[in-house]
Amino acid sequence: MSGEFNAMLNRLLDGETLAESEAYDLMMHLAEGDLAPALAGALLAGLRAKGETADEIRGFATAMRELAVHPKIPDGIPTVDTVGTGGDGSGSLN
Repeated sequence: MSGEFNAMLNRLLDGETLAESEAYDLMMHLAEGDLAPALAGALLAGLRAKGETADEIRGFATAMRELAVHPKIPDGIPTVDTVGTGGDGSGSLN
């Protein structure tokens, strides 16, 4: 498996882009902890140095949505959102 991702790293270092499906696979393996930390970091740094494309971001986002936990909350049960983006500019703490 690492050979596949080593080749992916070389492509990124050459300025090539990943297909959406490749970015999806990469995110799934990153989330599962399947890659050596050094390789994971190098792949992410390679993406950042090259500049992420819309397809790469879409592949990552699709994987993250699939991995997200969707709690079952019955209708009518009061809930509170304890997490914010911090980007509202209000100066408040999250």
